Amino acid sequence: MRKPIATTTLGAASFLLFTAMVHADEIRVLSTQATEEAYRELVPQFEKASGHKVTTVFTGTLDANKRLAAGETYDLLIMSAPSIDEHIKAGKVVPGSRGDLAKSGIGVGVKAGAPKPDISTTEALKKAMLAAKSIGYSTGPSGVYMIGLF
Repeated sequence: MRKPIATTTLGAASFLLFTAMVHADEIRVLSTQATEEAYRELVPQFEKASGHKVTTVFTGTLDANKRLAAGETYDLLIMSAPSIDEHIKAGKVVPGSRGDLAKSGIGVGVKAGAPKPDISTTEALKKAMLAAKSIGYSTGPSGVYMIGLF
């Protein structure tokens, strides 16, 4: 049942190739929060090596979508592949510019002391979900996937 659920689109290779073509002092980035920790570690190294200044807005997927729909523009967009594809279709992202860097999965959290549910098969997961008193999920790509699964 362990199957990749959402693909996080970072485009690190595209980022490096893209910056070779950019002759600006500042690179504007809009990113969802999934990659923030690793990103914050890598950007200072990139800035030092390239001489470019990177300005980043970290936000949730819903807010990132609103910003782009409102006409905000960025040099680099970091979010899930399905979201990037929607922005390509809407003309907000250049076709062919998407680069996939990582895949992420979905986990299950259980209250301390509670028995761990069996989620080893599709049927076991369905049984666990139906037996749960409550289910919480994010509004990001994993939550969208879960709604589709339900």
